[in-house]
Amino acid sequence: VFVHSLKDKKIRKIFSTDLVAVYPVQNTMLYIKFDYGYTDQTKMYSGMSSKYIIYLARTDEYNKDGIIDEEDPIYIFISAKNGEDFRQITPKGMSVTGWKLGRDGSTLLATIQNDKNNDKKFTDEDENIYQIDLNEDIKKITVSPISIQ
Repeated sequence: VFVHSLKDKKIRKIFSTDLVAVYPVQNTMLYIKFDYGYTDQTKMYSGMSSKYIIYLARTDEYNKDGIIDEEDPIYIFISAKNGEDFRQITPKGMSVTGWKLGRDGSTLLATIQNDKNNDKKFTDEDENIYQIDLNEDIKKITVSPISIQ
């Protein structure tokens, strides 16, 4: 993945490894305006807000079967729109199954499966909802579980 910044005329390579499967980027800000959600329920997409590019990608050959495939986790990565400050924001051992950008563009809600028993598999019983607060400083973005009562 490469991001071309029109402002500084630089092209930035986003992922440092060639072994990566990135989901297509969709402009999620268009959907917030009309409250249609962010995606077709049968597909996963990367997205963008007014300040960030949000990448969904498989980068970890987690289950050690020799290939990156559907059995490996989907992580959320983020960068500024010009490609700077790129980083992974969901931890290793957790796989994103869905996400939605908040109306104000400063919060993501994500359903994430956590491999709690370390069996290298992700199942529905491992799934929780997490809130990701998009801080101006990408290094300070936090991922927190939401407790449902």
